[in-house]
Amino acid sequence: MSPGSWNHAALLGGCHATLYCSKGCAQADKIEHKRICATLGREQKVALASHRAQGGRKKDLHQTAHDMMAWFASVPGLRNELDLLGRKYRSDDPFIEVVTLAPRSDAVRSSGIQIKVVPRSFWEENPAFIDSWPEEHREILRLRFGDPPPLRPDFAVAFTFTYSDKPGRTVQSTTKLNGDTIRAAEIVEALTARTRVEDLADAFAWFESSSHEHAISLDSTLHYCNAPSVEELLLAVRVRTGSEGARGCVPVTTRASNNDLACLMMGCLGIEFEIR
Repeated sequence: MSPGSWNHAALLGGCHATLYCSKGCAQADKIEHKRICATLGREQKVALASHRAQGGRKKDLHQTAHDMMAWFASVPGLRNELDLLGRKYRSDDPFIEVVTLAPRSDAVRSSGIQIKVVPRSFWEENPAFIDSWPEEHREILRLRFGDPPPLRPDFAVAFTFTYSDKPGRTVQSTTKLNGDTIRAAEIVEALTARTRVEDLADAFAWFESSSHEHAISLDSTLHYCNAPSVEELLLAVRVRTGSEGARGCVPVTTRASNNDLACLMMGCLGIEFEIR
């Protein structure tokens, strides 16, 4: 599934168990999906049987999956955090578990989200993995991570709602890293490691060329706190570094300006950070 598409995800395909952001995305994956469709279909039948045993309807099961993905998509910084974990453990073919207590219908946020990274060495070889996941799921991961490079995912993820009075509900997906987020992480690492003019210039360029959805999200938080907007904060850094003139010119760099931009970028990503 493409980055940033969780809130538009839909269950498509013969198995009705794979999330796609559009019919076009599903069509592009049609050939590769055939290899795992039957296995996913068996898992889906088990989930549907359990759902019906509790008095649920088939269409409600699919709607629950859509609602889950929309909820997870609304959690600030979650997608970016998963991208950074996927980047960190990319060579391990990571399977990331995201679990939370299902929020009440009137709740804006759940009580907390737990994230666990499971490397290939564990999900493929350790018998304990089958204690939590069926053998079919292990086979699905093998097939997905065995795809050729253009289709091969960077990480797999399972989103789970747990309930106090009934079995949990899980939606699984494989995805590629969001290049915008990864680029931001690379720039932040450079800014906090040294003071170079090119790193400061890269930071300003990121704000100018990124999708701005990060800045919009942070702007809403800053407005709520009666704080300056992202654009105003960027201007303050430009003035302090003497780069408020031509857009591409960054003549001065200091540890303070680097830290300011690094913190602002992390804020835009919705990622928590520590200042030492």
